[in-house]
Amino acid sequence: MALIAGLMSTSTELLELDQMFKQFDIDNDGTLSREELESGMRGVIGEFAADLTDWEEFFDAIDSNHDGKIDYQEFITASVKRANFANKNNMDNVFSIFDADGDGFITKEELKAVFQGKLNMNESTDLIDEAHESFDTQKMIGTGT
Repeated sequence: MALIAGLMSTSTELLELDQMFKQFDIDNDGTLSREELESGMRGVIGEFAADLTDWEEFFDAIDSNHDGKIDYQEFITASVKRANFANKNNMDNVFSIFDADGDGFITKEELKAVFQGKLNMNESTDLIDEAHESFDTQKMIGTGT
């Protein structure tokens, strides 16, 4: 599986993933614990997304041999699979789920509609405001087309 992953990625991507794995591996034992993975990923995806992540489920999905730790091969394979999933077509499809009116922008109201019933009202409002402000300042909330 790692060989296939390697063939599907550029050497630059693999070098970046190698560096990321080493950075996450705080105790330098060559594997990642759930805590190391969560700590490292928080720095990559940000606190908003990290707070919405089910870390046990995320870890179990990567730990393919179910030994309670993620080795280098599992990390690279999962990262490459995820990178292939996050292509423009898939991202456009996900964006369209949020962009209910199809205008190329995601409003706070559209975010609320997607997350309705998934979070309590106070938590939902705070998270949506934070996400919308973050994405809006990065000019990522709209397609710009």
